[in-house]
Amino acid sequence: MGDENKDRDLASIPHVLTFVPLGPFNILVSLIYWLIMRERSPFIEQHARSNVNLLLSMYLYGLIGFAILFMVYLILSFFPEIEAPVILFGFGLYLFGFLFILLQILYMLITLTIAIVRALLGKEARYPLTIKFVK
Repeated sequence: MGDENKDRDLASIPHVLTFVPLGPFNILVSLIYWLIMRERSPFIEQHARSNVNLLLSMYLYGLIGFAILFMVYLILSFFPEIEAPVILFGFGLYLFGFLFILLQILYMLITLTIAIVRALLGKEARYPLTIKFVK
């Protein structure tokens, strides 16, 4: 019983560490944790791997959101003579990119909290909308 509780605690660590604002280093920290702990138990390995996949997916989605914002900025700054309908379209894209990033942050907060609870209950972590980079 003691090892099972210890495994549950160890499985929740990568999810908790994601809340520490390390920027891109969160991926590195989670990847190192996964590499170190994957031999300990399949339960810990699954949680750590899921966390690495979540972080890689969210950074990819974040890059897409920032790319949208940056493209709109470039278009509007280099072509000041663009007419009003195009500016409104650009503003709509800018708003979409901004909301995309905000929803991504909210998604991460909710799914990480659920993953922590699932780890402590001894259940598998499943992140929807996650690309499986590490299998």
